[in-house]
Amino acid sequence: MTITVTALIFSGRQNPAWVLAANEEKALLQDLAATPGVVQRIGDMGGGLGYAGLQIDLGSETLAAETGLPARFFIHTGQTLHEDKAQQIAARLAGVMFDHVYSWETYGDTSGPDAGLRSLLLDEIGQGVARGLNASSSITITEDTLAGHQSTEPRGMIAESRGCTVESGEYKPGFWNDAGIIQYNNNCYCYAANRRIDKFGQPGKGGGRPVARPFTVENVRAALLTDGLKPFGTCLPAAESPRYLVAMVVAPFRPNDPRYNDYHFYRNSVQSLSNQIYFWSHKMGQFPVTNLDKDGRIIANVERANRDKYTLFGGYYYLPRSARIAGNPPGADFGGSGGEPGGGTG
Repeated sequence: MTITVTALIFSGRQNPAWVLAANEEKALLQDLAATPGVVQRIGDMGGGLGYAGLQIDLGSETLAAETGLPARFFIHTGQTLHEDKAQQIAARLAGVMFDHVYSWETYGDTSGPDAGLRSLLLDEIGQGVARGLNASSSITITEDTLAGHQSTEPRGMIAESRGCTVESGEYKPGFWNDAGIIQYNNNCYCYAANRRIDKFGQPGKGGGRPVARPFTVENVRAALLTDGLKPFGTCLPAAESPRYLVAMVVAPFRPNDPRYNDYHFYRNSVQSLSNQIYFWSHKMGQFPVTNLDKDGRIIANVERANRDKYTLFGGYYYLPRSARIAGNPPGADFGGSGGEPGGGTG
């Protein structure tokens, strides 16, 4: 058997994954058989910023048939019937993280187990998780007009309109939320760019200069400009349409816990071509697209929304047609936002 556990904790970066030893696999399967209510199936999975549970991949169709379990499912999502039991299982699985077979991003000459990440994950599990919530057309609009639609939000981009013309993509989460290849292989950067590349989009990779670590606002901004995005206020010609308006945020670097560090993106959206209500939408790593913040509120203003650990606001950018978006295959490494496969994470 080869059961892989993935901690759903990042958005732009690849999530950490580890393979269970034989005794741990046996214990997990016994727990699941005794309390099947801890299992969350893919089609029922929601998603939001921050820790959202553990993904279990059985790695064998034979094992799935023998146990009656899906080949891939989730536990400790905040949405199942037996979250107390799921929390116990999740804590045990996190406790053996990287003890046997592991993969993780490298920083030049280091790779492997990380006590800081394990500690962070155990803390998140101990706190529980909140109950989850669950090619586009576009409208060309000036920022001044957009400000009129969001006049109840006086702060942020709306108050600082530069008068540029942008496109707001029609909100069509169904394209991305297929519970399959598209959803699981495209992250927040892909969604912000409205580009399905079936890789975890990595700022700077399209322009040949992948984002540098740590993921500071300055480093992510430099990578975005390398990809061809333009700073807020740098108006783009009509030939560059669709010119999506995107926002960047960062989970800050911690000197004693570098694995916490991550980035995330939002895209300005319109409800439909006939119902011109504007808001921001986003995609947390491999989770479904949503227009809700951590509190379950529609995101009228990114700066005022509950962004969980993504506390650093990195500004607004225009993403033109000519922007170059590239990434790393999910699972090839755990530097899906900042490293080459084998070298060296939504």
